[in-house]
Amino acid sequence: MLSEGEHTAISLAYFLSDLGSVEETSVAVFDDPVTSLDDRIREGAVRALVALAKDRQVVVFTHDLARYPERVSRGTVEQVEVLTHHVESFDHTVGAIQGDVPWDAMSVGQRVAELQKDISNAKSAASTGDAPAYKMLVSRFYSRLRATWERLVEELLFNKVVSRYERAVRTQSLVGVVVDKEAVTKVYEAMTRCSAVTEAHDHAAGATIPTPSTDEMKADLVDLDAFLKSHKAKMRVAEKENAHLKG
Repeated sequence: MLSEGEHTAISLAYFLSDLGSVEETSVAVFDDPVTSLDDRIREGAVRALVALAKDRQVVVFTHDLARYPERVSRGTVEQVEVLTHHVESFDHTVGAIQGDVPWDAMSVGQRVAELQKDISNAKSAASTGDAPAYKMLVSRFYSRLRATWERLVEELLFNKVVSRYERAVRTQSLVGVVVDKEAVTKVYEAMTRCSAVTEAHDHAAGATIPTPSTDEMKADLVDLDAFLKSHKAKMRVAEKENAHLKG
């Protein structure tokens, strides 16, 4: 008896083999081709799909955002152009195609760029005196900034040793893990700052919490970006110091 993953792997292997036997270079479309595959087979499947994309257009549909970055990374390594779109559904609308990476799949660095757009939109609302729109954009900014600090803990502080929804624990990435007092303090302070502003928490009527200005928003984003760069430098030092552990 074959498992679901083994069925998928064999079917994919047969399909790729069949494609290689003809000279046509028509578009190849795959729907979640690496679902249920174990890490070793999935890595080989991703390499095969990227290799195929060197000779023809390959379209891959997937719900697996956790493993989306590895496919893009492999394409970059192999110098294959990767274009990303995502499809949304909301209210009674389905199939709304967006020409970018969905927020949940963005890295911390990509999110910084998106948060800069939020600040620009808030400035536009402020310039026209649209108070409701401005407050909504500020709340959105700090909600997303808070989520980005959370993602930073997984992506940067823990160096993706453990990632949510992934079965593998990347123990070799421990060589670059740095969780010092400065990092813990910075994350704690940033989360406290964001939580004080976002509407995810109910604030007492008498608290009279002022709405942050766009200058304050920019300063809070600069703070995140500065920490991102300084901590990456610490991680590089840690990786050099622990390089001998990899043998």
